[in-house]
Amino acid sequence: SLTKRQSHDHANLWSKILALNLTITICLAYRFLWFNYLKIAVIAAIGFSRLYLGVHWLTDVTTGYGAGLLWLIACIISLELQQKYRLSLEAG
Repeated sequence: SLTKRQSHDHANLWSKILALNLTITICLAYRFLWFNYLKIAVIAAIGFSRLYLGVHWLTDVTTGYGAGLLWLIACIISLELQQKYRLSLEAG
């Protein structure tokens, strides 16, 4: 029904916002190993809960994980390049 579809769209929006926030958190604090394990567990639990509640298909969750992983890689590369650039400026 129309109401169910609207509810699904609303849940989809919030799940994307949450995934983006978690990805940004990972980008900002990826060097703390114990914290990474906690974040990975939370991300996996969120994905599983989306499947369990029936709000998303498996392909939705895996696509979200893939997009988040690509964003994480981009953030890490960006931070590493920024650090190398700063070091090269300091070396003169």
